Amino acid sequence: MSWLMATVYDGFMRGMERACGDAWSAVESDGCLSVLVADGLGHGPLAAQASLSAVDVLEQRPSSLPADMMHDIHAALHHTRGAAVAVARIDFHRSSGYRCFPR
Repeated sequence: MSWLMATVYDGFMRGMERACGDAWSAVESDGCLSVLVADGLGHGPLAAQASLSAVDVLEQRPSSLPADMMHDIHAALHHTRGAAVAVARIDFHRSSGYRCFPR
């Protein structure tokens, strides 16, 4: 099975804004599919910067377990306004899945 990595960040925008904080990415690596959704706090370019920082972590470390990835995302978002993030990883070899999101 082959998966295409995709990133989108053109969700709901207010007024004449050219950027929003909605982003997602899905990356296949080592027989696993890692998926991330992020909603940068607020709206506009600063929200986009936050959510895309989370996407960057997933795309740089797609083989990480979600809990480890969330730790790295937390560190990467430190210089931004922050984001609500959820990460899931499906392991096709083991027919299992993992997820991590704040409670």
